[in-house]
Amino acid sequence: MRTRQKSAFQKVGECLYRYSSNGVYYARFESSGKEIRRSLRTTDRTSAQRALAWLKQEREQIDPTQGKLTLAELCDRYSATIQHRIIATSPAAHLRYAKRQKRIRATPSFEEFKAIVETIRSQKYNGHDAQESADFVEFLGLAGLGKAEAAALRQSDIDWQRETITTFRHKTKSGFAIPIYPQLKALLFRRRRDNAPNERVFKINDAKKAIANACHRLNLPQYSHISFRRMFITRAIERGVDVKVIAEWQGHKDGGKLILDTYSHVNRAHSHRMAQLMTDGLPENV
Repeated sequence: MRTRQKSAFQKVGECLYRYSSNGVYYARFESSGKEIRRSLRTTDRTSAQRALAWLKQEREQIDPTQGKLTLAELCDRYSATIQHRIIATSPAAHLRYAKRQKRIRATPSFEEFKAIVETIRSQKYNGHDAQESADFVEFLGLAGLGKAEAAALRQSDIDWQRETITTFRHKTKSGFAIPIYPQLKALLFRRRRDNAPNERVFKINDAKKAIANACHRLNLPQYSHISFRRMFITRAIERGVDVKVIAEWQGHKDGGKLILDTYSHVNRAHSHRMAQLMTDGLPENV
């Protein structure tokens, strides 16, 4: 008569046991005063040792005194700490950056810009005084500045003797000066208030509604405040202004690199036009 062999746990390592009948490995160790016994669900010793280490690490992160903690109480604790939570590794570390295609944003022509200003000026009511909105938009396109710079501009920032405007770029936290361009003089002269140096040049902070309505009336793309700065830069490049000078007018400190990268589609046309000057003859002014 054959005697059935009795199955038994065999200790094969620290906290690691193997069940003799099926070869499955088990963990047995103490955590917070409590004995933990757990099947590691593998017959491979290397995998079992790795699973044992993970199990021990997991148990070290559990507070046994919080066994009666309700889900609602746990959520309250989490809500109180989530704003200060710091994770050791980024969950997006494995993601690769997808290179985006360089986008050419819609930019109005100078003729479209003048039409927008004119139609705003012709309106009797547009949320602000029509003249105020029209002057604000006209300044953006003729000065090449943004709405934040225009809204913050004060009478004392305009130096009529030196013919300069001092402004502050909030994005870069730096101040810079631009010339009073010939195309800008008439507008600034209309708004000149020598007896009120602290008065704002423009009473409004933006003309978003006026621009949107003007574009709708003229059946133009929905241009925004920044569209007119792009128009200014594009027009300056096309008229042959040195890119480094344009960069200084924009408060950039990179010598024109950003403008060259952003307006490369304009620079190609300008480059072609400049190439036509490279003849074997002398220039007309020599």
